[in-house]
Amino acid sequence: MINYISTEQIFSLELDVSEEIDNNSLKNFVTTSLNLNNKEYSSNDLIYTTYLQELKQYQIILIDNKFTNAEFQVFELFYDDISEGLDLYLTDKFFCLYKNGVFYYYQAIEFSLTIEEFLDFINKKFNTKVNNYKKIKADELKELKDKYFQRNKKSNLKNINKRKNNSFIFYLIYLFILVYICIYYIEQNSSQKIENPTTNTQSLNYEEFKKEHTFVSLENDFNGILENLNKYSLQIISFEYKKPKIKIVLNSQIKDNLYLFLKEYKKSLISSSIYFDEKKELYEVTAYVNLYK
Repeated sequence: MINYISTEQIFSLELDVSEEIDNNSLKNFVTTSLNLNNKEYSSNDLIYTTYLQELKQYQIILIDNKFTNAEFQVFELFYDDISEGLDLYLTDKFFCLYKNGVFYYYQAIEFSLTIEEFLDFINKKFNTKVNNYKKIKADELKELKDKYFQRNKKSNLKNINKRKNNSFIFYLIYLFILVYICIYYIEQNSSQKIENPTTNTQSLNYEEFKKEHTFVSLENDFNGILENLNKYSLQIISFEYKKPKIKIVLNSQIKDNLYLFLKEYKKSLISSSIYFDEKKELYEVTAYVNLYK
């Protein structure tokens, strides 16, 4: 169900910049700015940004994860077709702008103004002209919210706080390990049969037992690694397995999370190194872990 956040609960921040920031660096810029402004947020909160070209500013909008949408998103319903120009939507509690059919700017209303005063304010602030405007009454806003829910319209806003889903990468790594183990033991068994054709049943049973439990041990260790990656919100960069050890490269904005991850493997950790990537503004760790230690 769509749960709308109230205007009073929305956190909005405008930041001056010299130019538009590359998408690869935008998340780091936003999270750093929120931290500098002592604004707490969780990894599940929604963070939307828009670059205000006329002002050379970024607007950051933070929505608590208890909510799925903001009321200013319902005006997306008016744009089934591509539209050009700057449109103003004015409610009792907030106003917002849509530029070329896409959400552009939001601001809570702290004092009452006439339509003419709003238009004059926006025209001066953005040094541009509003092409269309619409006053939205409370009952009409409620109807739009219900309609937005019924249509289950996918928003064109991008949540930059959304974590990358590494599930597919983990799955491929998992398959690779399984295939590697199967091939390894098939070759080992084939070699043993050729070299020792008279190996007794007891020996074969022992080898089967050892193979089975080695496989289970590796599977359990690998599942444990995946759980700890999610537990400490770490991003996996690379993963290499070469019996009996693995090499894993991870990164995080929080250095302590990397140390906590390494602490989980202090008994089997062979070596590790951490450095700070200034370009990405991330801490990166390379660790070698002995799976069978």
